[in-house]
Amino acid sequence: MKTNSVYLTKMQVGEVFNFIKLIIFILSPVPNLNARLKELVTGLAKTMADMEGVISSPTYIAETKNKKAKDAKRDSEYLCFKTFIEAFIHSSNPTTYEAANLIFKALRDAGNVQSMKLDKETTALYGLNDLFTTNERYIAALQALSAKPMWDAVMAAQAEFEEVYHLLSNVKVKESEDVAAYELAKVARRQSADILEMLDALNLVDPKPEYDELIAKINHEIDVVMQQLHARQTLAAKAKKEQSEP
Repeated sequence: MKTNSVYLTKMQVGEVFNFIKLIIFILSPVPNLNARLKELVTGLAKTMADMEGVISSPTYIAETKNKKAKDAKRDSEYLCFKTFIEAFIHSSNPTTYEAANLIFKALRDAGNVQSMKLDKETTALYGLNDLFTTNERYIAALQALSAKPMWDAVMAAQAEFEEVYHLLSNVKVKESEDVAAYELAKVARRQSADILEMLDALNLVDPKPEYDELIAKINHEIDVVMQQLHARQTLAAKAKKEQSEP
C-alpha cells in the first residue's frame, strides 16, 4: 500500500495547517515508529507549533450556522419523502403497493442516508436521484404516488447545502495570512512530503501491517483534503469564467 497523491503545493496556508495537524495526530502516538521517521515527525511538529503562533484563527459563526441550517433542511426533506413513501407500502391498491415498495426498497438499499458522512451521503442521494430520473420503472412509480415534487424538494435542498458548503470552504482559504505563516507553510509542505515518501519507502522495503494501517488512515485524510481542493478549484474556475463572459 502507498500513500495517495496529495498536492501540498496547491494548498493554501489554512489547508496545509489543518491537513498536517491530522497527519501528526496519526503518526505521533505510534510507540515503535522508525527512528528516522519519528525524527521527521518531531521536526514537523515543531514547525506546526511555530506556525500556530502566527496563523490567523478566524471564526465563521454565521457561515457555519447557515451550513447547519441547510444540512438540517436537506435531512428534513429526505425524511419527509421517506415517511411519505413508507405510508403506502401496505396499501391495498396493487398499483400503489407496487410503486411504494419499489421506491422504499431503493431507499432502504441506499442505507441510513442521514447518518452517513458528508461524502457518502452526497453519493447516496445522487445515486438515488439517478435512479429516480433515468429509470422508467422508478419514474412511473414516483408519478403513481405523486411523489416526484417531494423528491425534487430533497435534491433542491441538497443543492442549497452544497452551495453553502462550498462557499464556506472558499471563504476559509481566502484568509490573508502573515508572511511568517506563508514561509512556515513552505517548510511544512516539504517536511510532510518527506514523511510520506519515507513511510512509503519503509513499507516497500519492509512491509508491515502497522504501516498499511497508518497509510490507510493518512489516505483517508488525503482524500478529504483533495476533495476540498477540487471543490475550491472548480469554484474558482467557474467564477473566472463568469467574470469573462459579457
